[in-house]
Amino acid sequence: MTLQIATEIDQPAPRTMPKWGSWLLFLALCYAAVGSSPFSRAEVFDKAGGDITNQIVWMLFALIGLGAAFKHAATARALLRRSWPVFLVVGWILLTSQWAPYPDLTYRRSGFLLVTTVALFGLAIASPDPARFFRMLILVSGLVMTINVLGTLVLPGLSIGPDGAVTGMHSHKNSAGQIALVSYLAWLVAAVMNRDLRWRAIFLLGAVVWFGFLVLTQSKTSLGIAVLAPFGMLITLQVLKTEGLVRIAFVAMLVGVAAVAWVLMLGAGLTGGEVAVLAVGDLTFTGRTDLWEYLWNEIANHPARGFGYGSFWHTGFRYSPINFASGWVATAGQAHNGYLDLILQTGFIGLALALVAILRSIGLAIRLASRPGLPLEQRTGYILALVLMGAILLLNFMESSYFRNNHYLSVLFILLYFMVETWSQRLAESRS
Repeated sequence: MTLQIATEIDQPAPRTMPKWGSWLLFLALCYAAVGSSPFSRAEVFDKAGGDITNQIVWMLFALIGLGAAFKHAATARALLRRSWPVFLVVGWILLTSQWAPYPDLTYRRSGFLLVTTVALFGLAIASPDPARFFRMLILVSGLVMTINVLGTLVLPGLSIGPDGAVTGMHSHKNSAGQIALVSYLAWLVAAVMNRDLRWRAIFLLGAVVWFGFLVLTQSKTSLGIAVLAPFGMLITLQVLKTEGLVRIAFVAMLVGVAAVAWVLMLGAGLTGGEVAVLAVGDLTFTGRTDLWEYLWNEIANHPARGFGYGSFWHTGFRYSPINFASGWVATAGQAHNGYLDLILQTGFIGLALALVAILRSIGLAIRLASRPGLPLEQRTGYILALVLMGAILLLNFMESSYFRNNHYLSVLFILLYFMVETWSQRLAESRS
């Protein structure tokens, strides 16, 4: 069944790339979400850039991506010039091998990150249309979540952890929650933007089911973002409808409302800590504050250039610094904060470079989604990219995913980065 969505402009955007690029994107997103061992609940520790199957698959995607780049050399060169922020981050990550305590690990892990980045670069060239991206993400999320829901019903022993949290076919409840969140957001955006009542009902039903699965995963961070998403989406759509001074005034009004709410909260005698307890039920954020305190002590030893990418977590060596911690901290495999993890492994220099890429991509997505006179499905692709980037930005305050090997959200962010750069590039070419 083909996904049909009404458009504001009868004539669709011209197709400059073959359909195989879209289906290649479909396969890559499916693999990024499912991995090489579904329903195993065995989290693969990244000791050499991932397991051999993962390495082979992404190398194949990279080779195909390079083929697409050579075939469309002019587009690839233009995208490469525009994408300097993300390649600068990857380059700095490679450079950290020069001072990392385990340079071989850093070479392998950063090298694999480079392979993944090249693959996603090629995928963005092979499937540059925002409407196609929207369709593929809807298809991928629908397929993956349907398998998750059916797997939980048919194979509960493989889909439900010992603590009662649903993992589906993923290795951890947080991974399942993040994929459920992305699927929920994609289908929610489709339901909000669609004008056909039948398709709107289908998308809304899917979003409700995916939200129910998310609740069962007990992934608090993803669930919190999912609850706030409809309000954030409503505000975003209203902001995108305005321009110039009207937009500035509208944003200023929102900031003013937030400030008044904060003053009223303080006037009622509530402290920030009490509000946090009401929101998450645990002021330590399930032990994260202890981990963050420990990691800040490690950061103090290498503040500017970091410890070295991939030379801190799951090194497989006896004298990894995290092994000298105690309690839950000693078992952690990430900082549970993407920004702190970047500082830890790549220093404040690495964080600054990453923030340039993150903020640039969000700014481009806002500019694209604000364009007037777009076909509805194309605008939906732009808004979906913006919503997903915002969700990933928020998730990284409690989980680490930015530029992290073998992580679905890392793959999704880098792909979205190249996508918005490609879309912006095509817009610039059309204007000239």
